[in-house]
Amino acid sequence: MKPLWRSIIFCSGLLLAVTSPVMAEISSKRHASANAPTPVLSSEAKSVPNRSSEYQSAYAQGQREAQENIAKGEPSIYTFGKPGGSGVDQQTGFPLVAIAGCVIDDSILGRSNGYNDSMREWAATQATVNSSKPALP
Repeated sequence: MKPLWRSIIFCSGLLLAVTSPVMAEISSKRHASANAPTPVLSSEAKSVPNRSSEYQSAYAQGQREAQENIAKGEPSIYTFGKPGGSGVDQQTGFPLVAIAGCVIDDSILGRSNGYNDSMREWAATQATVNSSKPALP
C-alpha cells in the first residue's frame, strides 16, 4: 500500500497535504472493513500511528528528549510553523519551543508528536499528584 501522506506543509495556520493517488482505493477498503472488529493495541502501538520508519524513529527521539527535559526540570512543548500567541501552551502552561519553520516532514512531525505526547502525559500525572483539590470518590 502506498503511503497516504507524502508531504505535509504547515504554514500560516494552514495545513496543506499532498495525498497519494490511491485515495479512492483506501476509502473503498475502509468502508468494506467498517464492520470488522477493532484489534486491541498496546499503549505504545497506539502512541505511534501507522507511519513511516522516519516518523517512528523521530517519535522515539522526541520521547527521549522529553524525558531528558523532565529530568532537568525544564518542561516545554515543541511547536513549528508561524509563531504567534502567548508563547505558552494553553493545555499545560509550558513554554513553547519552535523546532521548525513552515515546511515540515515526517522527522519533524514525529519528533514533535513524541515529545509533546510524553510531556502532556507527564503533565497530567503531575496535575493529579500536586492538585490541591480533593480526589473524587
